[in-house]
Amino acid sequence: MLYFFVGNTESETQCCEFIDQYITCERCEDGKMEQLIGYQLHEHSRTCWKRSKNACRFGFPKPPLDKTLILTPLSDEIDPTLKKTISSIHKKLQEKLKELDRKYKEVIPFQRFLADLNTTYEHYILALRSSIKRATVFLKRSTAEMFVNGYNRKMLETWEANMDIQYILDPYACVKYCVGYILKSETGCSKLLQKTMDDIKNGNVAAEEKLKRFASTLINGSEISAQEAAAFLLGLQNTHCSRTDVYINTMLPDERVGFLKSKQELAELDNDSTDVCTQNILDHYALRPEILEDICLAEFASMYNISKTKGDPNDVCTETNAESK
Repeated sequence: MLYFFVGNTESETQCCEFIDQYITCERCEDGKMEQLIGYQLHEHSRTCWKRSKNACRFGFPKPPLDKTLILTPLSDEIDPTLKKTISSIHKKLQEKLKELDRKYKEVIPFQRFLADLNTTYEHYILALRSSIKRATVFLKRSTAEMFVNGYNRKMLETWEANMDIQYILDPYACVKYCVGYILKSETGCSKLLQKTMDDIKNGNVAAEEKLKRFASTLINGSEISAQEAAAFLLGLQNTHCSRTDVYINTMLPDERVGFLKSKQELAELDNDSTDVCTQNILDHYALRPEILEDICLAEFASMYNISKTKGDPNDVCTETNAESK
């Protein structure tokens, strides 16, 4: 695993070499790749303009470069005159990119492309940096590859479908993206429900018919994969884990939060009793039988379950198969 450190030239060089080994946006159209590259060509849709009507939120078309670079945002302390020059170059660049659509296949030499913009390489790089808010990978690409998503050739030949492979510069941003994707709301279905509501308001529809329409919208409005649909119809679980997690509260005793006992258990307590919380794994560990006296808390948590069956006081723990935890 290679890590990128801002301001470290050696780190940047190693990362770029690593990226070039596995990720490319080359528009290679020999043999089978002619069809596969078609899967990688970005095509604007309504989701591209969710944030702005003037720029695709996925950054297409992407600017050409003669080599892969990792660029960081410009400092706010940049000279005002230089900042104005860079802004002008960036505007010219955007206008130039808009002239070239996803079907454009002519490879304009990079130096000629800079000459068309009437700028130098240094100012061009500054213009790219002015368009980003965090460290970003800019892949080596020609003018014919400005709409090509990054891919790995071997994976594309095997997968035979669209992919978007990116080098992770910010682990937190990656985790945030994954969690956001898992928890994203069904906005498309919500819009369909709203449209159904509007249609119902315009007509005299009975309550039963209203319910049927909403049910139909919910069933037909949520897009799921064929695998998920098959699992749903067969009554199978979508996920299955061979490992489980055990949470151990390591806060100081006076900072730990406990769960109250049930109403029935609380009613059976004496009025002056303070034993109002259920026992947790730390309590069970402290009350473990003598036969388990020599094991540590980690072993206790991973290898034993608490049995609620009443019986011998020394029979409060049952050993489980450690390999199944």
